[in-house]
Amino acid sequence: MDISVIKFIRALLEALFIGFCIVIPILCFIKTKLKTLHLKEPFILQAINAVRIAGILYALTSLHEVNLVYFQKASAADAIAPAKLLPSAYLSYMFYPPLAYLLLTQLLWVKKVYTNKAALLILCLILLIAPQWFYIMGLLRVSEMDYYQPDWLLLLGNILRNTFQGLFILFSITFILMLLSGKLKLREAS
Repeated sequence: MDISVIKFIRALLEALFIGFCIVIPILCFIKTKLKTLHLKEPFILQAINAVRIAGILYALTSLHEVNLVYFQKASAADAIAPAKLLPSAYLSYMFYPPLAYLLLTQLLWVKKVYTNKAALLILCLILLIAPQWFYIMGLLRVSEMDYYQPDWLLLLGNILRNTFQGLFILFSITFILMLLSGKLKLREAS
C-alpha cells in the first residue's frame, strides 16, 4: 500500500479518536427530553464500536513502518537494519502512538468500562492525551531530537482544525454505521 494512503487512513482514524474523546463525555452527561427519538444511547454504542475497530486498524497501519525499520536492510551489501541507525527515542516516538491507541481502545470491549460513565470519561481523557506528540516528548525528555519553539498561533489553529475535523468524522462515520445497521429510526412514544 502506498505511504500516502496509509498517512491518509491514519489521519482519518486520529480524527475519529479526537472526535470520540470530545463528544462521548458530553453525551454521557447531558440529559435529553426527546421521547420519540432515542438517539443518544445508540449513538454512543455505535461510536464505541467504531473506535474499537479503529484502534485495531490504526495499529495495523503502523506495521508498514515496523517492516521498514526492523526488517529491511539498508543496502544489499550492508546487513545493518535501519533500526540500528535511528536513535531509540525516535523509535519510541514512532511506535508509541499506535500501541497506545490499540491498548486503550481495546479496553472498550469490557462492559464495565463502557457502561460506567466515570470510567468512560477517564478513558476518553487518557485516549485524548496519551498518544499525542507533546505527551510523548514530555515522557522521553528527548535531548537527541531537534527541539524548536512552536508558533503558538499556528499550534492553536492546528488544534482547532483537528478538533472540528474529528467532530465531523465521528458524526459522519457513526451516522453512516447507524444507518447501515438499522439502528437509526423513529420510535413510537408510549
